[in-house]
Amino acid sequence: MANPLGDTTPFIVLGQTVKVRYSFVDADSGQQKEESKEFIVTAIMKLSGNPTKDKSVVVNKDAGNALLHKSSKFDALLTVTGTHEFTSGISTFLLSIAIISLIVGAVETITTLYTLVIERTR
Repeated sequence: MANPLGDTTPFIVLGQTVKVRYSFVDADSGQQKEESKEFIVTAIMKLSGNPTKDKSVVVNKDAGNALLHKSSKFDALLTVTGTHEFTSGISTFLLSIAIISLIVGAVETITTLYTLVIERTR
C-alpha cells in the first residue's frame, strides 16, 4: 500500500501523520457514531508477494482497541485496503457459472417445449 505498483510517488512515507475516519456502534447506546483519529506511520513492511498482506494496514493492539472500542477482544488487527482483486476474481467466477447455468436452463426449457409441441401436432 505504501508503494503502489506502477506509481513513482509513494502513497505514504515514514513519519507521516495519517487521519482515519471511521464509524462504530456504541455498546452503551446502540447508536452508530463516527470518529476520526490521527496516527503516525512508524514502519512500512517490505512486499511479500501476498496481495492481501501487501495491500493492508497493520495496527497494533492498543491502537486497535482505541480505534474500534473492542476492549482487548482480539490479538491483532489487519485492515485490508486498496483494490479487491481476490474478491472480484471470485465474483467474476461465480457470475460466469450463473450465466452458464441460465443458458443451460433456457436451452433445456426450449427443447422441452419444442418436443411437446412436436408430439402434440402428430
